[in-house]
Amino acid sequence: VLAGEQIARDLGQVLNFLKDAETKSGDYGRTLENAATDLNKGLAPDQIRQIVSSLAAATLDMANHNQSLNQQLQRSTREIETLRTSLESVRLESLTDSLTGLANRRMFDETLRMRIEEARAQRTELCVLLCDIDYFKRFNDTWGHHTGDQILRFLASAMQAHARPDFLVARYGGEEFAMLLPRVSARAAAQTAEALRAAIQTKRLRR
Repeated sequence: VLAGEQIARDLGQVLNFLKDAETKSGDYGRTLENAATDLNKGLAPDQIRQIVSSLAAATLDMANHNQSLNQQLQRSTREIETLRTSLESVRLESLTDSLTGLANRRMFDETLRMRIEEARAQRTELCVLLCDIDYFKRFNDTWGHHTGDQILRFLASAMQAHARPDFLVARYGGEEFAMLLPRVSARAAAQTAEALRAAIQTKRLRR
């Protein structure tokens, strides 16, 4: 909500400057028209000098106003860009599991819907691997949550190592993980799952 209010405030300021610039531009245009009309009347040299002087003053005023407008637009652009970057960072945080750095359940659900639509439209295969750590609660109760967190981070790292760039690895739940494998056959997915299981089995955690 605050971000929306800030954007609205920035856009309101820019709109006000543009309206002011439109008014200034109209006034300047009328000044030029009046000067052109007067100069066609065959005025005396003193009158011509006075008109030229007023034109120079109006032109300088218009140039200064345009410079102020450009500066305001540049400031607003920087502020909106900074806000956009912050919002993108917040969005990524909302889709990321803080402990493992993997996608979270929300990101998994959104991506799964997109991949299902893609697979249907392109008539391609789509596989999902679900991984669960056996007896994890007992492990946590025995060795403590700090060691349990190490296990979760290790499994996340192992799954990332076995994932292609177009795969999505997510923390599905507490000790449950998921991997989306677009354009992969069930047989190839099973091979990936077995390779992952074997890699995890060979590891030993030292306290």
